[in-house]
Amino acid sequence: LWNAVLAVCPIFMGAMALTSMYDEQGDSNTGKVVTLMIGVFSFAIIFAVNSAVHSYLVVKYAEGNKVAINVGFYYMANAFGRLTGTIISGALYSYVGSNVNDGLAACFLASLVFVVISTVVTFWINDDEGGLRCGGNLGCLG
Repeated sequence: LWNAVLAVCPIFMGAMALTSMYDEQGDSNTGKVVTLMIGVFSFAIIFAVNSAVHSYLVVKYAEGNKVAINVGFYYMANAFGRLTGTIISGALYSYVGSNVNDGLAACFLASLVFVVISTVVTFWINDDEGGLRCGGNLGCLG
């Protein structure tokens, strides 16, 4: 569920980057700044909820004395994902399209692709104990 909600932010920011608002000439970049601030802050809030759920699940599924190893692996995988995202977004921003707006939109659309992939992978988690449940019938991750 939270990954699907997270996908709204890069869709919004990518679509806005492709609109004519981003083609304005002159010093008036207010529309760009407001759009990016709304999108990035929304993304950060939803990502924080996702991160809290993931941290809980890592500890919940860890076996007894392997909690530290599992948490360490989680943070290592998280850092690798951030590194990969930084490299890919830098390359996209630099080399896609004929202007910076196209590069920015490509970065947001690439982010969307990774969010969709993580959402799909979530459906393959074997959850016999209900660890992906936030209570009642509300699923936290899918």
